[in-house]
Amino acid sequence: MQQRISETTKRRIAAMLGRGDAQEGIADAVGVSQNSVSTIRRELAKDDPAIGRGRRKSNGYWRDEDASTTPPPNLDTPAHRVQAYIASLASPHSRRAYAADLRHAADLLALGSTADLVTIDVAHGMRLLELLRSKGYAGSTVRRKLQVVSYLLAREVRLGFRTPPNPLDPIIVRRPKGEPRSTLDVLTPDEVRTVIEACDAGTHPNDIRDAALLRVAFWCGLRVGELAGMSAAEPSDWKRQREGAHFIMHGGERLLRVVGKGERLRTMPVGDDLVAAVERHLKHTGGDWRDACPLWRGARGRKAEALTTRSIRRQLKVRCARANIGKHISAHSTRKTAATRLLNLGVDLERVRLYLGHSSLETTQRYLVAIHDLSGHAARAMSY
Repeated sequence: MQQRISETTKRRIAAMLGRGDAQEGIADAVGVSQNSVSTIRRELAKDDPAIGRGRRKSNGYWRDEDASTTPPPNLDTPAHRVQAYIASLASPHSRRAYAADLRHAADLLALGSTADLVTIDVAHGMRLLELLRSKGYAGSTVRRKLQVVSYLLAREVRLGFRTPPNPLDPIIVRRPKGEPRSTLDVLTPDEVRTVIEACDAGTHPNDIRDAALLRVAFWCGLRVGELAGMSAAEPSDWKRQREGAHFIMHGGERLLRVVGKGERLRTMPVGDDLVAAVERHLKHTGGDWRDACPLWRGARGRKAEALTTRSIRRQLKVRCARANIGKHISAHSTRKTAATRLLNLGVDLERVRLYLGHSSLETTQRYLVAIHDLSGHAARAMSY
């Protein structure tokens, strides 16, 4: 039976096909079958043959199914290949982060530009490792920065511009797929409650704002980009959002709709105390549930600039430090804490995956270690 697709969904699929998104990724992001995407692609091919030639994404660029492995002409220079490597990433946050890491690596190695990274060897890799460690970066940060360069070199090998092996392979100690993550930055329910109660006790607008923001972060486990793009009501252009969240009403109940990484959509229930905290924040900023403007702003309320991802990260660290939480806290700590809480409450792994918006169950399995590490803490209710 053929799947029924609304006109709105068809327009979204057409836009994603037009900008060169992979068919598999479109099917996952929109929630339709790949056959449906293929049907729409064939319909579009009547007006735009380039879309309908059975193109597929391979090694970060588009080519016809029967094309040879020779890269397109616009990839014949290192600068073009670095640009294509960054452009192949799905998330705009990933593109910015990868570009920044490549520029940082080139600066540390005193190279002329990021394009020169494609020529480095093992000696350069060892030098880069030493320089990153000398800067005092955490091991995970060092590994991430090296991996960004390593992925670029691996792509060069696949495209035939370098001979194997990848010079960074013997340098990077990669975490095996599915290996549990560290729980050093996972907060216990008591610690989360301490951080939030410290905000509740304050009367400054920032205290009221952060009490609501932290409840959303720790309860819903949103990514920092999703938090930064959050609003109370549905923005008119939310279907074109890369990352964000807003509240909706369904059956008399207020739910949170999230546009996550890879434009994956998920909807989750929220507790009464979270809704009350957000409502209190809205009243202090002169807003209401109909506002589609950014929810988290500076101390001057609706006239202030919206909080950036960097501001949210900073506020999270400040609030945890004021509550004397002696752990290494990052923006991802809220997602780890939410996942750990759900798993400790007995929620099955597949539901946790959907709740967090993971594309793979293997990613969610990394949080399983927290069940054992935090087993001394009794499972609490979902609210903080």
